[in-house]
Amino acid sequence: MKSLHNAKLIWLICFFSLLAVTSSAQSYVVKKKKFDFIVGIDGDFKAAVKAANASSAERFYIFFPNGNYNIGTLTGNENQMTTYSRARTSFIGQSMDKVVIFNSAVNEGISISATLFLDKNADETYMQDLTLQNKSYVQGASANRFVALQDRGNKNVFKRVKLLSTIQRPAKTKATGRRARFTARLTLSVAAVMCFSANV
Repeated sequence: MKSLHNAKLIWLICFFSLLAVTSSAQSYVVKKKKFDFIVGIDGDFKAAVKAANASSAERFYIFFPNGNYNIGTLTGNENQMTTYSRARTSFIGQSMDKVVIFNSAVNEGISISATLFLDKNADETYMQDLTLQNKSYVQGASANRFVALQDRGNKNVFKRVKLLSTIQRPAKTKATGRRARFTARLTLSVAAVMCFSANV
């Protein structure tokens, strides 16, 4: 009799535990969200930025179908650097290798040449499945410091994002003290999720 009572008790505990787990899982179901702007269908990237800035939505979702997007000439300054300021924007591409967002900066420099500059107001930016590329390279120049992404936002997340750029600068060798030049065509692929936060 006691063993039957224990069996019923165990069954009730399992039932209510399963019920609690199911209820908890349902509260964390990911809900699909429609894109607010599809580049190439709803307009170009300049129109996407304008729509994002005008939107009162808590988060604005921009989708890039496969293709090449020259934002340097479209939304960049005189050095083709595009500055983005809106908080809580999601930039989502169709695929990392086939969505290329690029510029061709005129003047080299770490702080002036970024393809995309997320300023201090661009907090909680989410970026996924795309490539940012700075295509610039000046043959024979003493330095080539061209940046793909400059991020000053807080709590920004990058998943499967590739950064392509060229870095060339003079350097002194320890052995001779002579100046030498090195060139590196940099590729950084963010396969996992990377989070950047000024508060961490």
